[in-house]
Amino acid sequence: MTVKAKKPAPDRSRKGKVNPQETSESYKVATAAFRENVKALRAQLNWSQRRLAEEANVSQPWINWMENHDESVGFPQMCHIADVFGVPITSMITPGSYKAIAARREKDAVQR
Repeated sequence: MTVKAKKPAPDRSRKGKVNPQETSESYKVATAAFRENVKALRAQLNWSQRRLAEEANVSQPWINWMENHDESVGFPQMCHIADVFGVPITSMITPGSYKAIAARREKDAVQR
């Protein structure tokens, strides 16, 4: 009697997950733009990271990590933060969408 080797079960834990080494360039640009736009909107609203964390019901360390690390931010999290600011996600992932506004407000505050 021969015993057939049991075929290993497929690894379903990775199904639908993106390997960071395989992240597309477009997604990297979008997440970098998102981080910069979050910082710009916080400056525009004069919100601290703690205030944004409270409004978004997330931790302040997560806001800090999200703003300051080059790792990918999940799309659902980006949509949630955009909703907190009351702006469309498309503007949050577009480079420079809010940077000019924040810079102009900072310049006006210095001149006062």
